[in-house]
Amino acid sequence: MQRWMCPLLLVAIVFLSWPNSSPAPIIFRPGEGWSYESLSGGGGGWRRANAKDQLAVARDAFAAEDWKTAFKAAQRTVVDWPLSEYAAEAQLLLAQSYEKRGDDKMAFAEYQNLLRIYPHNVDFEDIQSRQFAIATRYLNGQRFKLWHRIPFYKSMKKTVAMFQDIVITGPFSTVAPRAQMNIGQAWINKARGFQFSQNEKHKNYRMAVRAFEKAADQYHDRPDIAAGGLFAA
Repeated sequence: MQRWMCPLLLVAIVFLSWPNSSPAPIIFRPGEGWSYESLSGGGGGWRRANAKDQLAVARDAFAAEDWKTAFKAAQRTVVDWPLSEYAAEAQLLLAQSYEKRGDDKMAFAEYQNLLRIYPHNVDFEDIQSRQFAIATRYLNGQRFKLWHRIPFYKSMKKTVAMFQDIVITGPFSTVAPRAQMNIGQAWINKARGFQFSQNEKHKNYRMAVRAFEKAADQYHDRPDIAAGGLFAA
């Protein structure tokens, strides 16, 4: 046994003392998360010292379809300079970057944050239309992702919550009446899926009826919505 220990120890010493290039470190920054950055500083080349320049990086990266850099630069603008005049546009680019990267759930949430934090600095109707499009994709069967990457499961309950956010945030927006109707449709879709009991199925149908009745009542001045809601209920 001792005969093998000395050679192994010698090999270990040579290996540890041999000059080699270290891999890029993993850096964690509050609000930005984990990222790889080169020791030479090249990996952090997207970082800037002020909100204006940082937003410019996000804009240029988005135009070049470099969604990852656009995401990081926009996120840093929002996190480090939330009260600057550039924060609202950065928040929009952050949401759009999520959407371009295929993470619709996070895109919807960031659009919602945009309307919540910067309601007077954005095109309200446009943002709600983007949210409506995302929620409709889930209504039509798109799967929610596991770890933001792997399409894994459908959820009409989460889809309902998205449409409810649209209606609550902008009850008189262009898309709100259709969002309210889609709440009812999402409950129907849930009722038609796998259920543990008939009681659960009937409960989902009752929720659908309530949603359609609310659409007919709240948007009675919209003949198409009112009639559709009453018919569906």
